[in-house]
Amino acid sequence: RNGVDAALPQAINGSRTKGGNDSPEWRACRAKRSGRGLITKNNKGFYMDFRVLMQERKALIDRALDYYLPREEEYPQEIHRAMRYSVFAGGKRIRPLLTLLTAEIFTPKWKSALPAACSLELIHTYSLIHDDLPAMDDDEYRRGRLTCHKVFGEGMAILAGDALLTLAFEL
Repeated sequence: RNGVDAALPQAINGSRTKGGNDSPEWRACRAKRSGRGLITKNNKGFYMDFRVLMQERKALIDRALDYYLPREEEYPQEIHRAMRYSVFAGGKRIRPLLTLLTAEIFTPKWKSALPAACSLELIHTYSLIHDDLPAMDDDEYRRGRLTCHKVFGEGMAILAGDALLTLAFEL
């Protein structure tokens, strides 16, 4: 896909470099960075700057979502525009972040959980689109932007939500 980070397919396959875990945290630890690095050693052991970790993982999740979602130019264009409009409307990506952090507890190949993490975000976005519909909460704004049905119409919002749910099961 256009503009996809070259490392994304490797990340999805859970590739590692020789010598162990290749996460940014462990690279920082091995490099023994001083000061306020991502992982710092103090007299109580190692600790992480969770805000930095969250920003890095959110960027990875956003690149993966961009990779998995159909381009706006692909047919049918209006549904794809509505899908992307809702998925990239902002948000903290807490669900996929927790999925990746949980995977990291059990395997050094935590990036192999990226499709599942993205699936959770797509399902969450589907639920938000459908919750905002006139027959439900009839919200006009979500995350400071007009809701999908206000921009694309009620019928298109239903289709976009359904398409996100279907895509989530394909990943």
